[in-house]
Amino acid sequence: MFVPLSVGMFPHLFQHWMTAKDVKTFRPVVILHPLFIMLVWAPCILLGIWAATAVMPDGSLVVDPRAMKSPNDVLGILVNRLTPPVVAGLLGVGIVSATMSLDSQFLALSSMFTHDILVRIFGEQRIGDRQRIVLGRAMVVAIVVAAYVLSRFAGSIYTLGVWCFSGFAGMFPLVFAALYWKRVTSKGAIASLLATAAAWLCLFADSNWGKTEKLFLGMLPAASIIFVSAATLVVVSLLTKPPAQEVIERFFPTKKEEEDETGRHATGRHVFAG
Repeated sequence: MFVPLSVGMFPHLFQHWMTAKDVKTFRPVVILHPLFIMLVWAPCILLGIWAATAVMPDGSLVVDPRAMKSPNDVLGILVNRLTPPVVAGLLGVGIVSATMSLDSQFLALSSMFTHDILVRIFGEQRIGDRQRIVLGRAMVVAIVVAAYVLSRFAGSIYTLGVWCFSGFAGMFPLVFAALYWKRVTSKGAIASLLATAAAWLCLFADSNWGKTEKLFLGMLPAASIIFVSAATLVVVSLLTKPPAQEVIERFFPTKKEEEDETGRHATGRHVFAG
């Protein structure tokens, strides 16, 4: 249930939501995307349960759980045992198609690095368009190299992808608090991110860098990471100075201000149409 929360934290999706002029534009996407992910994953889980309990005509299990190194192996075993090679080929095409979204994540992270970090630190005047392109490309190369090195420890890039879902899910409490909790502070946000990264790294290392499935108190890593992230955010925010009133008013406008803003957007659209 926690893992689908990672969808909203994917860099390329998160960046798209930031481009909306009206919060209502992407509200259905933000709400429905995790729900649809759960609907898609539920049959996958049921498929694994069926495979581990059903028997073949000769009385043997379709998939013997004791023979699997990981629960994620069940789909490959089913395909090899019950379907012709054509189905295996189609499945492979689907997997490769899904991983092609990685390029969107690389480009989004590169854009965030150049626009939100470098430009903010050095200023608009000191970094021109050419410098941004060069730095952005260098960032893409750095991310790809880092992902490749980590995948060597994790055994495969797909194993690393599963762990990335857990890490992204750990950012959900921060985004939720930033949208709905007026008491959240910048120090709490930074502490939450650092705690999330530390918890992820500890659990990843404890699982032999992703080569074995490691549960903490019977829970998947995503549940533990979200708890650490949320607890750190709340505790540090309450222990530090609250945001200034003008900051709260900027990000939490009153209902009248929201109505005025909606009216201005509508007026602008009518003028443009005219």
